[in-house]
Amino acid sequence: MLGWTRAPSPEARAFLPERYAELPEIGRLTGRGNTVNLETVVRLMPDLVLDIGSTTETYVSLADQVQEQTHIPAVLIGGRLAETAATLRTIGSLFGDPERAETLARYAETVLDSVHQAIAKIPMSDRPSV
Repeated sequence: MLGWTRAPSPEARAFLPERYAELPEIGRLTGRGNTVNLETVVRLMPDLVLDIGSTTETYVSLADQVQEQTHIPAVLIGGRLAETAATLRTIGSLFGDPERAETLARYAETVLDSVHQAIAKIPMSDRPSV
């Protein structure tokens, strides 16, 4: 990992290993508000461009363009909260550590299941909107 699209907040940094918390903010490569150019990405020499977020046709096209223009493999993975476990498993497969990914995926499933169970106890009319 070479950097963040947006640097983690001081509060979030407390939960990250120092080597990741201190990585620089590189900026967004694709989508609305992109702030980094492809020359910067090439100069950083990543092995892979990993984008986790929307997988609409537009973002697939942007990932393809990044790969074509930089000659760096680009992977786009869905980033929906409900699909966190699947996302972790995909990343584990990409990086050759499926066992660690499975541990994290099961933890994510447990947490999300507990949230769903807690929410299910609240009548729809009493649920706050966000």
